[in-house]
Amino acid sequence: MKDHPFYFYGKRIANTSLCNGRVLTHVSGTGYQAPYEIEQVKSEHDFSTCAECQKSFAHLKEWLNYFYVGKNKRKPFPLCCAYHEKLINYPHFKRDDFANTPEWTAKKILYTARHISESYQSDDWYKLITHYIEYAVESFGMMPKDCGNEFHFPEYLERISVSVKKAKGIPDIKKQRILAYIDSYYISTDKKKENTDLSILISTYNKWLNEFPFEIHNYFGELKEHYQNTLPILKEKFEQNIYSLKFRAALHTQESLVAALVRITEKLLGQINSTELIEKGVITDYNKHQIDLINKSHRIKQAELIKGFTHAEKKYLSILKEWLQNEKEYFKEIVPLLTAKAQNSAQQKPDNTEPILNELSKAENQFWKGLPMQVVVDHFRVMTERKNKKGVHFLTPEQLCIFLKRAFLNDTAQPKQKINYANGEKGFVIKRFYELFDLAVSEYAYPQKKKEFIQLIINCFDNWDERTFTVYFKPNKTKESW
Repeated sequence: MKDHPFYFYGKRIANTSLCNGRVLTHVSGTGYQAPYEIEQVKSEHDFSTCAECQKSFAHLKEWLNYFYVGKNKRKPFPLCCAYHEKLINYPHFKRDDFANTPEWTAKKILYTARHISESYQSDDWYKLITHYIEYAVESFGMMPKDCGNEFHFPEYLERISVSVKKAKGIPDIKKQRILAYIDSYYISTDKKKENTDLSILISTYNKWLNEFPFEIHNYFGELKEHYQNTLPILKEKFEQNIYSLKFRAALHTQESLVAALVRITEKLLGQINSTELIEKGVITDYNKHQIDLINKSHRIKQAELIKGFTHAEKKYLSILKEWLQNEKEYFKEIVPLLTAKAQNSAQQKPDNTEPILNELSKAENQFWKGLPMQVVVDHFRVMTERKNKKGVHFLTPEQLCIFLKRAFLNDTAQPKQKINYANGEKGFVIKRFYELFDLAVSEYAYPQKKKEFIQLIINCFDNWDERTFTVYFKPNKTKESW
């Protein structure tokens, strides 16, 4: 593959914040590349000896040459128009580089027409034809942004369009597809640039990433990290042109990117089965889950009011709002039933934990040997007797046994748990743990190692993090008594 130098003239350097916190530096500007010749696809038809082809070639070359040398009132290239005249200001422009374009373009027109007539019956006819047209289009080089169309490029498109329309034997449906592909090149370069501006695409993706409810971990886990490190700005996979051997993939326009984000939204939401997540025990803290749903629903409504969303972007917002509303209604109905079921199950289930608690009372405290396990068991037994504001015991007897084994007997095989407290009861629950710490220090010579004691509890329950627990782990934080 021959080397055809490309020159880039940078005009502006900009930084765009990506959704994962990193910054992308990109340079905007314009490019220039001189035109070049292409090869004819191997064919049984000999272009050089065909009298009709040579006649058409001579006619096309003569006609195209007028654009280069000028005729009558038309000035020679690049003085032919106000746009091409600006080429003189670019250092790599040389008029001589365009001297052969009339001949090259005439050949490109005839080569393309012949290739279409010989390929339309193939199984992969569309790929063969469009790849060759793309190969020919690229060979016209590139004009800087303010210098008009590539030289002879409009004439090439015009002639092959006429050729396809007049071609005999090609079915109309195939003609329409070929002509539609040719017509796609008539979209102005500026319009394409406007719609595929990288900063606009990144901003559009960031908006979706911020509004999608990734923070509801029961549904989406750590998926946000994946999408933060993904920037789906390519509209299609890379494909190699079978003639130029170049790889290319079209960038999304803002419109096509939003359409893709709508599809991703529908796909991700369609994978969520709340009933199954409850049955598998993925969702256990129903109160927190309902709060997450309400908060996210509120934030989306606020964003829609404050931020500027396009009409197309509002489609995925509408999908998210309806989906969240449905989830809220489902949990509003199901949570009271699940809570009642759990209470009935706990009441009906025989308590076989008393013998276990008796054994634990006799064991040696592995956390602080000076503190008898009998004292520890008696201190926390009240949490299996007292109920929270929802009417559920703070700990079941089974939970108490698991906690005592993990915390004070160093049995790490026991799982972490959640304490059943309602809104406003966090300080009250933590108070019970602080009271044991205070008892151990004042009566059983436990050293003032508050941090170690906090870590002991944090290691057994996942209702809170260390910072939150530490805030409440103080005397007189709540007036209510156990």
